[in-house]
Amino acid sequence: MGAGKSTFREAIQVQWFAQLFSRLEEMVGGQICQGRYDQIFYPYYKKDLAEGRITSEAAQELFQCLWLNMMQSVESQMSPAMASGREGFSHHETVSIGGQTPDGQDATNELSYIVLESTRPLKCSYPELAARIHARTPDRFLHAVAEAIKDGKGSPKLLNDGPVIEMTLRNGRVKSWNDPQFGLPTGDPRTFATYDDLWNAFRAQLLNCVKHIMVQVYTALALKPNYIAAPFCSMLHDLAMEHGRDLHTHSDYFPGALDASCIEGVGGFGTAIDSLAAINHLIYDTKKLTWDQLLDARNELGRQRSHPATLPERAEIRQRHGVLPPLPEAARPDLQHAHHPDHLPRSLGQGHVRHAERPTGG
Repeated sequence: MGAGKSTFREAIQVQWFAQLFSRLEEMVGGQICQGRYDQIFYPYYKKDLAEGRITSEAAQELFQCLWLNMMQSVESQMSPAMASGREGFSHHETVSIGGQTPDGQDATNELSYIVLESTRPLKCSYPELAARIHARTPDRFLHAVAEAIKDGKGSPKLLNDGPVIEMTLRNGRVKSWNDPQFGLPTGDPRTFATYDDLWNAFRAQLLNCVKHIMVQVYTALALKPNYIAAPFCSMLHDLAMEHGRDLHTHSDYFPGALDASCIEGVGGFGTAIDSLAAINHLIYDTKKLTWDQLLDARNELGRQRSHPATLPERAEIRQRHGVLPPLPEAARPDLQHAHHPDHLPRSLGQGHVRHAERPTGG
C-alpha cells in the first residue's frame, strides 16, 4: 500500500490488522517486532499533514489508540506452567525510533517525537519502545528521550548504533565520545595479518562490553530491594516463603530458582555482521583495500556530529576509497556467535552470571 494511495489513519489500521493476523498464525510467542514506526509511517503522515487531513495531536492520539489495543491483546496461548513463569501471558511489542538512514544520515523526523510523546501519558509498558542513538543524533531528540525516561517507566530503552566495531578498529577508543580508552587495547588493526586476528579483537571488545553490562545489571538488582518490596507477591511464591525473602532480593541467588536475567544492551547485530563481512571481503579475500585506505575512509565518514558529511561528500569518499555497497546475504559469513559469546566469566563481583552460556537478549 503506497503512501500516495492511503491515509495515515488507514496505514495505522492496516498495521493493526497485520499484527492481529500474525498473532492468530503464531499464538505461542510474546515477541511481536513492529519495526521503525517513525520511518514506516512518516510518508503517510507527511502527505496528510500537507493536505490538511491530520495534525500532530491527532496523529499522537491514533498512536495511543494503537498502544491501548496492543496492551489489551492477550492472544498468546501458552501452558499454565509457562504463564506462571512469566506473570501471565506477557507480550512485547517492540517499536524503535531514531537511528540512521541506509546512507548514514540521521533518521530522526517529526514522527519520532510524536511516537515518543504518545507513550508518556499512558503510564503503561506498551509498546516496548527503543530509541536508536548514534554520533549525529540531534540534541533535541536526546533531550526529549531523557525527559521521557525521567517519567520513571524506563522507556524508551537506548540502543547504540555501533561503538563495538569502532573500538575494534581504534584500539579500544571511541572518537564520538571524545576519544576515551573505553574498550580494551586490542592493538592497531594494521597489524591484523588475518581475518582471525580481526575476529579475536572484535570478540574481546564484545566480551568486555557484555561483562560490564552484566556488572551493571547485578549492581542494579542488588540495589533494588533497598527501594522496592513485593510482600504480597512474595507471600504467594513458594521459594520466597521457604527462604523468608522478598522476590526483589533475587540478585542473591534463590536456591532452586531459575535465573531468567538477560542482556538487551548489546545491539547493532546486523551492523556488526555487515561491517565484519565487508572488511573480510575487501581486505583479506579480494585485497581491494589496505587497512590504511579503510581507516582513512572510516575517519572521514565518521566526522564529528557538528560537521556531518553531505551526501555528495559521502559518495565522493566512498568512490575515492573504493568502499563497496553492503554485501548480498549469501556473501555474509555466519557470525551468529558474535552476539552470543560463549566464555563469559561466571563470577562478576558480587553477582553470579549463571546463565552466561545461554543466548542473550529478548
